[in-house]
Amino acid sequence: MVSPTIVEREPVTVVGLQTRFEGDDSVVRALWEAFGARWDEFDGLATTAASYGVVTDFTPEPMAFDYLVGVPTAGTDDLPDDLSGDLVAVDVPGGTYARFESTLASFEADYEAVTTTWLAGSGYERRVAPEYERYGPEFDPDDPASRYEYYLPVRPSPA
Repeated sequence: MVSPTIVEREPVTVVGLQTRFEGDDSVVRALWEAFGARWDEFDGLATTAASYGVVTDFTPEPMAFDYLVGVPTAGTDDLPDDLSGDLVAVDVPGGTYARFESTLASFEADYEAVTTTWLAGSGYERRVAPEYERYGPEFDPDDPASRYEYYLPVRPSPA
């Protein structure tokens, strides 16, 4: 089973393109393709070489969420005024996260193991904040075994 590491993260603002996921994986793939096609627009905004996938407005039944693909920035105050009107900014708060590595091929099983089995005995519980994926420059979307990081917001469980 995947074993998360508890980490403290600084807040980050992610700017990118957003869609609503309602069970159709092709919507997310199309969003990543649109992001890649517009990379030059994002490259100048990024504070690191990483790309992010941010999950907000999550509803478990039926599973649906807003999904933003973008880059970490220094914040919305530093963004140029001439950005495209379809870009969205999401503030991801700092705090405690359970970080685990996964691959595109194993994510669903890894996520299920972390959010059920591991979380139940960890001494932590989920907190309300965006979950997110962090894809470093070494990530290869064409390789199902290529690794990336997933961050699940947590807090210590009450005693």
